[in-house]
Amino acid sequence: MIESPYKEIIDGLVKSTKAKKITWFKTSTQNEFKANLPSGSVSVWVDQPEDIFATRITLASIPKADFVIYNQNGDEVHKVQVNNRGSVEYDEIYGLHGLAKQSYLRSDETISGLLNDLGQLE
Repeated sequence: MIESPYKEIIDGLVKSTKAKKITWFKTSTQNEFKANLPSGSVSVWVDQPEDIFATRITLASIPKADFVIYNQNGDEVHKVQVNNRGSVEYDEIYGLHGLAKQSYLRSDETISGLLNDLGQLE
């Protein structure tokens, strides 16, 4: 289980992201998103192997997830790293990552806009 106060930070990020109060940015690292807040920043990263159902398990094929907190100078303050897909910790970080990605891509706005565009063509 992710210990307090990190769990509360993740929960707050989920709530604020759903409410569209946080802007997420893509970093130069594949599958990583970052949000800047007045007191620091956070990043969330998920690495999923291409074939998660492979019968031969190697260290490279194990899904990993990171949640990192940075101070105002950009220095790493704390990292939650999970290598156990299906665990509560992985699911929490994976869920936040999905919301961050959706926020960055502006999925809801894009889909709504496309439906509106198509409606105007009729």
